Amino acid sequence: MDNTSRQIIVFNVSSPMRSAGADGVDPGWERLRVQADTGRRSGEIVERGLRSEPRPRVSPDGSRLAYRRDDGKSAQQLILLDLASGEKLAARRMTAVEGISWLDEGVLVTQLEFQSPVEIRSDLYHWGSAGSWRRLTHDIRSTDVFAVPGRGIGVIRLDSAARTVRLLRYPGLEEESMSVPAADDWGRIAISPSGDWVGAARHADGRWDIVIWPWGRPDACEMVTNDAAMDADPVWTADGSALLFASERGGLPQIYSYSPESKDIRRVTSEVTGAREPAIEPDGTLYYSTTLADGFALLVRRRQEVGGSEPEDRAVPAAFEEAAAVSVRQSGYAPWGSLRPHFWIPFLHDESTSGVFVGALTAGADALERTQYTALFAVAPSNGRWEALLSLDHTRWRSWSVDLSAAQKWDYGGLVPTESGATVPVSFREHSVEIGLTNKWRRWRSGASWRLGAFVERDALVNDGDEPLLLTPGNPTFAGGVLSAAASHADRPALAISPENGGSVAGLYLRRWEIGGSDWSYELRGGVNGYLALPLSGFAHWVLAARATGGISGGTVPTSYSIGGAAGDGIPLAAGSTIRSGRRTFPMRGYQSGGRFTRALVGAVELRVPILLAGTAVGKLPLLVDRLVTHLFWEIGGGWSEAEEPVPTDLMDAGAELVTDLGIGAGLLLRTRLGAAVAFKDGLGSSRGDVRFYLALGQSF
Repeated sequence: MDNTSRQIIVFNVSSPMRSAGADGVDPGWERLRVQADTGRRSGEIVERGLRSEPRPRVSPDGSRLAYRRDDGKSAQQLILLDLASGEKLAARRMTAVEGISWLDEGVLVTQLEFQSPVEIRSDLYHWGSAGSWRRLTHDIRSTDVFAVPGRGIGVIRLDSAARTVRLLRYPGLEEESMSVPAADDWGRIAISPSGDWVGAARHADGRWDIVIWPWGRPDACEMVTNDAAMDADPVWTADGSALLFASERGGLPQIYSYSPESKDIRRVTSEVTGAREPAIEPDGTLYYSTTLADGFALLVRRRQEVGGSEPEDRAVPAAFEEAAAVSVRQSGYAPWGSLRPHFWIPFLHDESTSGVFVGALTAGADALERTQYTALFAVAPSNGRWEALLSLDHTRWRSWSVDLSAAQKWDYGGLVPTESGATVPVSFREHSVEIGLTNKWRRWRSGASWRLGAFVERDALVNDGDEPLLLTPGNPTFAGGVLSAAASHADRPALAISPENGGSVAGLYLRRWEIGGSDWSYELRGGVNGYLALPLSGFAHWVLAARATGGISGGTVPTSYSIGGAAGDGIPLAAGSTIRSGRRTFPMRGYQSGGRFTRALVGAVELRVPILLAGTAVGKLPLLVDRLVTHLFWEIGGGWSEAEEPVPTDLMDAGAELVTDLGIGAGLLLRTRLGAAVAFKDGLGSSRGDVRFYLALGQSF
C-alpha cells in the first residue's frame, strides 16, 4: 500500500506487489485459474459459477440441503435439495440472504431489505415445509441465525456498538439474552445436536478463533484455535463427536475437525483452491464451498469419515514493519472535509455565433452523500458572454430531499429576418432558478418517488447581427410549478444487461404563468416501460423491452416538442456530476431531432441480446472492456399540433446497436451505444430508406 500510494500512475498494482514479494496480478490470477480448472478435486461439483458463497446447511435428519444460489444471471434464490435423489425440491427468490438454518421441518433465513432509501435492515423469516412463508421479526438487524434444540432460535444481532447474541423463544419469539463469552464480534454459532455444547467463531484481541463452551457456562470457554490464522464456519457432526471448521492456517482455507474429547485437530480437505462452509450428513457425506475459475462452487465429498491427515505446517507470515500507533478521537459528523471541491473538468460549449464557451466543472458530495452539488462556469472569449450553473441537493432525512438550482445558459437561435428583409443570427439567453422537494420510497426491487417544484425562468432573444429585427422580442418572465412522480418494480441481477421482469411508469405536469402578463402554458407528459427476461443462452438473460411515451402542451405560449435522435442516460463522473449524450423526451433513432409539435407519441420495442462477458483490461491502461450486448429495435411515432388530425404512426424506423460497457479508472462505468437505424417513412428531413448512424451514452430506456 505504501508503494502504491507513492506512484505517479496509481493504476499500476503489479509493480508494488512484486516489490513486496508477490508475483503481481496477472501471473497470480493465471496461476489461480489454472489450479481451479486443472487441479485435483476431492469433491464432486453440485453447483458452480456462483457470485457469492452458497452457505450449505444440511437438515437435522440428513435428507435435505438448503443453500444460497447467486449466479448473477437471475435473482438470488434459496434452494432446497433432496439429498437422496439430488433433485431440487423448491426454490424461492430472495433479496440478499445473510444467514440460513434449519428449524424443525422448515428453514430460517435472514435477508436484507430497504426500510427507506438510506437504510438497509435484515430480518428473520421462516420457510415452512409446505411452502408457507412467514416474517418473524421487524428491524432486528440479524446477521446470522442458528437453531437451539429445545430452546428456540438464536440470532447474532448488529447493534450500535457491536454484534450481540440473543435467544428468541419459538414460536412466541420472546427475546432473552444468551450467555456467551466476552468478544468483539461473532461469526457463525453452532449448537451441538444434544444442545449441550456451543461452538462459535469469535473475534477477540484482533484475531478470529474457534471456541466452545457448555451451554449456559461461558466461563468454561475453551479455545479450539489460538493463532493468527483466520478460523470460521463451525458446525457439529450429527452425533456431536466432532466440530468441523474452516481455517487458513495452511494458506488457502481448508476444513478441519476437532474432537472435544481428545482435543485433536485433523485436516479433512485438501482442495487446491481451498474449502469453506462445511455441512455434513449423518453418514459423513460432506458439503462445502470452494472457488473455481468461474466463481464460487458447491462441492460434495461422498460418505467419508471425518478425519484425515494431521494438519499441514502452518504458513509463516511475511515479515512487515508495523505502522506507528495513531491517536484517534470521536467527534460529531463534519461534512466539510469531504464536501469541498477535489477536482475540475475542462468544459467546452460551442453555440455558433452565440459564442464558444470555455470553462470548468466541479462537483462534490460529503462522505454520507447527504449534500451534493455541481458547479460550472464558462466564458466566451470572443464576446465576453458567460454561462454558469450551481445545483445543490440535500438529503438529511430518510425519505425527503430538497434541491435548488440556478443557471444562465446561451443557445444559438438560428437566423431571424430584419427590417430590411435580410436575416441576422440570434441567441437565446436563459435565466432560471428552481427549487424542489422530493419524497422517495424504496424496497429491494421496487421504488417510487414524487417531486413538487417551483421555478422562475426568462428566455431573452438577443440580436447578434448589425441590423434591427423585424419584430421586437418581448422577453417575458415566467413563474411556474411542476409535479412529477415515478414508480418501478424489476429484477436487476448482477450480470443483467437490462432491468428484467418488471416495469416502470413516470409522469409530469407543469404549468407556468407570465409575470406581469397574460400568457400561460401547461404541459403533461408520461411514459411506461416494460421488461421481460427470456431464458435463452448467454451470460445473462435476453430481454424483450418496450416503451411508450406521450405528451401534450397547450396555452397561449405552449411548449413545442421535437421528435427524433438517440436518447441516452447521464453517466456519473462523481457524486453530483454527470456527462450526457442527451435524454430526449421523444427519441426515434432513424431521424434527426426536429419538428415543433404540441402533441407527440412514440413507442419502441427492443430485443436485448448478451454477446460476450469479457472482463478484459486493455493492455496496461486503466480501461476495462466489461461486456458486449446488441440491441435490435423497432420504433413508431408521430407529432402534430392541437388543431391537426392526430398522426401517431407518421414515422417509423428500425435498426441495431452494439452496446459496450467500459470500466474507466477505479469507479466509472461508461456504456456506449454505436448504432444504425433506417427510416421506413419520409419525415423530419429524412426520406424512406435513409440510414442514420449515431453514438450515444447510457441505456436507451
